[in-house]
Amino acid sequence: MTRRSLSVSDNYRAIVASFLFHRMRRCESSVKSSAYVSWTMVVLAPFTAGVTLVLAWLIACLAKNPATPWLAEHFAAVRVVFWWSLFWAVVGYILTMLIVGWLILATLSIWLWYRAAMGLKRLNEQRAPY
Repeated sequence: MTRRSLSVSDNYRAIVASFLFHRMRRCESSVKSSAYVSWTMVVLAPFTAGVTLVLAWLIACLAKNPATPWLAEHFAAVRVVFWWSLFWAVVGYILTMLIVGWLILATLSIWLWYRAAMGLKRLNEQRAPY
């Protein structure tokens, strides 16, 4: 058997494949960092009257085509958390004249911390948030 030598085009393909692989890994890590920032902002939302939750939602909306499906699911989960939080925050603020509104807002804060903790844990494990 003779050993086939690599032609110039084979070398070129190997170089391009290596470049694309490293670029994809770099893009994945920056998208993963954006997901970490989003979940961290969800944690801070009860302390900032929801301002950081709006920023987390913006980051999740602007994250286009993450490299892996599980990262896309994290951004989708942040968007879902935002909309449910907005709904329950409005209901809670309307009902603050009654004691029930304060209970809704306290429960919302606990739920936000739980969702963010689970999201960060599963992001660290490179798994989908749900």
